[in-house]
Amino acid sequence: MSVIDEKGKFLGKVNAIDLFILLVIAGAIIGLIWTKTGHSSLNKKVGAEGPAEVKIAIRGARIEDLKMFDRYKKAFIIIRNQPFDNVEIVSVKAWRRPLTFYVPEQKKPMRFENFEDSLSTDVDIVIRSNAQFTTDDPPSIVMGGNKVKAGIPIELETLEYKFTGSIISVKMPGVIN
Repeated sequence: MSVIDEKGKFLGKVNAIDLFILLVIAGAIIGLIWTKTGHSSLNKKVGAEGPAEVKIAIRGARIEDLKMFDRYKKAFIIIRNQPFDNVEIVSVKAWRRPLTFYVPEQKKPMRFENFEDSLSTDVDIVIRSNAQFTTDDPPSIVMGGNKVKAGIPIELETLEYKFTGSIISVKMPGVIN
């Protein structure tokens, strides 16, 4: 006697396809219960959870009115082309980019105000949002399923602007200062 007969029945009683589907459903239910009770390896890697501050540098932005950053206290961000969420804007520092020339006689660079291009602006924005600190090796800070660290491209968007910049620092008070 074989395990599956010529009619496709397991031990002559249950259809083999139905038995396979029943086993897959049972495995999925057991897996969900296992992860919800805290036995998942992902749950063990989160060492801390709380607010993280991310400093973003936007270089060479074309802006007429520097006060447009003051009108918004929240912005939507996209990290590594993945939409995240609205985040709180903590601080904005914007300045017109000066021209820098090296003066051989004085053996040092000198800065001059750029009168030709009054729209060339550099902006540093600090945002705050909830994040997780993982105990991986090396440890990392995760926002919206993405590891955030210096050099990662990020987009900020409000009603008036959408800029692409890069992260220059990440801090999580009490964990990484």
